[in-house]
Amino acid sequence: LLCDFFSLGQRISALDTLVHSAASSALANRAELADVMAAVAAEVRAFFQAMAEEKTPRLGLLRTGEGIRRLLLEAVLHEAHPKGRLILKFNHLTDPELLEALVYAASRGARVDLLVRSTLTRLHPAIRAKSLVGRFLEHARAAAFRAGGEWRVYLTSADAMPRNFQNRFELLFPVLDKEAKKKVLKVLKRQVRDDRNSFLLTPEGEKRLWGGRHDAQRLEL
Repeated sequence: LLCDFFSLGQRISALDTLVHSAASSALANRAELADVMAAVAAEVRAFFQAMAEEKTPRLGLLRTGEGIRRLLLEAVLHEAHPKGRLILKFNHLTDPELLEALVYAASRGARVDLLVRSTLTRLHPAIRAKSLVGRFLEHARAAAFRAGGEWRVYLTSADAMPRNFQNRFELLFPVLDKEAKKKVLKVLKRQVRDDRNSFLLTPEGEKRLWGGRHDAQRLEL
């Protein structure tokens, strides 16, 4: 969801990944950006203007289309070493280039955690993949990269599918606020640990992780 509007004399640009779980929503999977972050807000306005004029948006901090794929590929390959770590959360992860990069990073020693609700078209023994399905709609799309200790975190409207990179104007944006970044990372790491609402996905098949102690859908502020 993208919004660009005026409120009480101020122009507000809002980016929202449409997260509808109690934990995710309460822990700021939403990033609202006012003109104090002028560069990001200006790009949101430029995005809407390009859409209105039926032109391709020119963006810097934000990404759309093939730019989302390029950023994700670059970030994944940057983690392709024994101290690398990344967490990707999508509804669908089917893009062959991205999947190949994930396998490469994992084979080079990186810890690769995937949270994929519905469709994952490639599995690998070195990749930790799970589907999280519980009381709430797990609809967020997020990507987090350790980046040598300075975590880079992104939220996006796009699932990692060729059609979303090639045929749609989806949007990916960085989480720049330090506190918001911490909260998004906390949500993602709790979901990686979840053993109460999860299915572990392996090349050998599916394993239910139910009834455990780690409930990622329990609200903890």
